[in-house]
Amino acid sequence: MSITKGYYIECAYTLYNGENNLEEKLEMATPEAPFKFIMGIDMALPAFEEKLEGLSKGDKFDFNLEPANAFGDIDEQKILRLKKEIFTDPNGKFDDENIYEGNIVPMRTNDNQIIQGTVNEVGDDFVEMDFNHPYAGLTLHFVGEILVAREATEQDEATIHAMMHGSCGCGCGSEHDDCSSDGGCGCGGCGCGCH
Repeated sequence: MSITKGYYIECAYTLYNGENNLEEKLEMATPEAPFKFIMGIDMALPAFEEKLEGLSKGDKFDFNLEPANAFGDIDEQKILRLKKEIFTDPNGKFDDENIYEGNIVPMRTNDNQIIQGTVNEVGDDFVEMDFNHPYAGLTLHFVGEILVAREATEQDEATIHAMMHGSCGCGCGSEHDDCSSDGGCGCGGCGCGCH
């Protein structure tokens, strides 16, 4: 059966940074912990779904997604220098356990939304945070295989609904460090878009 809208999919993949690159690995969804989703419910990137449409169980895939079809280009307006005091406890101690270059940390916006930001730089009196998706500006190269492809059942829908409203909403089973560290699942490559 060929994949189409309404299908329940499980796929394993390795995601690399750069067109046809097989060296700089960003993340993996393994056969033991695959990316699970239902086509057409905005759980995966539309361009990711388009590349899988028409494939069947056992089919392999190898494709690139340009930034425009993935997480966009880097938006300089989402890179902010914040006062270092924001990251101190009531005694004035800076949170150097969590706030260091390269770490992804959850932050709360003025309207109480939780967003993930990457620490770009820690200065004497500021912390530069990047609120772009970690994969913004990157060409994503997916290499993988379709493990399950069938019409979604009510049980599949219930399972996916529970995953989407659980700790790591993308359900990608990614080995990316962010999935376990922040609960926000930095595994954008699987198409979850959860950042």
